[in-house]
Amino acid sequence: MAQRIAILTGANRGLGRTTAEILVQKYANNFQYIFTERSKNHDELTQALKSINPNAQFEVRDLDISSKESRAQFKQWFSQKYHKIDVLFNNAGVFDQDKDTGARPSKETAEYTLNINFINTVEFTEELYPLMTDDGKIVVISSFLGKLEHQPEAAKQILVNENLTKEKLFELAHNYINNAGTPDKDLIFNNYVYFTSKALLNAYTRYVATKYIKPNQSFFAVHPGWVQTDMGGKKAPLTKDYACPFLANIIAEFPFGKHPLSGLLQFENKQLEY
Repeated sequence: MAQRIAILTGANRGLGRTTAEILVQKYANNFQYIFTERSKNHDELTQALKSINPNAQFEVRDLDISSKESRAQFKQWFSQKYHKIDVLFNNAGVFDQDKDTGARPSKETAEYTLNINFINTVEFTEELYPLMTDDGKIVVISSFLGKLEHQPEAAKQILVNENLTKEKLFELAHNYINNAGTPDKDLIFNNYVYFTSKALLNAYTRYVATKYIKPNQSFFAVHPGWVQTDMGGKKAPLTKDYACPFLANIIAEFPFGKHPLSGLLQFENKQLEY
């Protein structure tokens, strides 16, 4: 069997870290993994993964998806060495619980969260898309908090439009950012920037990505559950050891090619309504 190439972003901590550990332990055969982290010092992650399985084939590379320069450097390195991507798993994301409280957000909080969780994730995906194999899998980490039920009625009406484009979704994100800094402007979307970032990502998955991927490719939006991580907090009901096998399963066990869950929101490898 030809070796498959899988990229997992944000692999140094949280869901990404535990998923990477599962991949090298359980799914090392037939895969070459590229794990990314923002740090330029990869010794700790590399040694930890090697201690789990010294025979696993993987590399750790630095990547800051919020930096256009960092993304370009990663793509240049990757395309010269590997030429193709079988799995792109966009795990990197943020939720600043101290500042994203449900009160009207500051422009800085809106910009930080929407850029990383939505705009930069989409940009990185589309920048690497030409390298995807014809039966490849693309994954974005979403959330049940991005479901339409968490948005005001006006936002719901916008997000169910099947003719939505990336440009329109980006415009909505930028308008939210700009309006967050102007108290008398209506945000239209939920005050929780995290909720809104995932709602826009869901709409992108549902109406944009499904139109440009090839017939035998899959694009998944995944709700991992409310998990005990730095982002999820200690009160979360799920552990990483429970949640992450479902994520690793998408990478290593979901068949390549068009999958019934492509274009849908999923939880525990089952459909979740948008």
